[in-house]
Amino acid sequence: MQQLELLEQSDQAVKNLSRQLTQSIDENRQYRHISNHSLQEPLRKLRLFSGMLADAAKRKENDKTEWLAEKINIGAEKFSKMIKDLADFSVLDDDTFIELTDLNDILAVVCSQVSPQLKAKKASVHTDPLPSLKAVSLQMEQLFLPLTSQRH
Repeated sequence: MQQLELLEQSDQAVKNLSRQLTQSIDENRQYRHISNHSLQEPLRKLRLFSGMLADAAKRKENDKTEWLAEKINIGAEKFSKMIKDLADFSVLDDDTFIELTDLNDILAVVCSQVSPQLKAKKASVHTDPLPSLKAVSLQMEQLFLPLTSQRH
């Protein structure tokens, strides 16, 4: 009887470890996606605007230089926030970061991030009003991002 109990406990421990491993693999996949895809776009924008800034400075175009410097500053702030969010994402546990999240706000952020691609393709995003729900904001952003930033 004792061996049967021990066997059941061992079986349960193996199931728990298997579930944790599966969860860890999924989290690792999500982390790779965020770092490989989501962080590349703001970095690309910073490189683009800094190159344009250097050109404008050489031509002494002060108004354009100021405008580009502001764009770089805004982009750097967004990039910094994304890195912070990524750090937060890497330590998500239980309900720590679950909060009431307005999906309309999340979609607006995502559309802002991909606006150059939307403009280049002469595309726009139209939706019915979306609900607010209890969720992890960063995960909701990641949910919308692949839908709007696919390269064709």
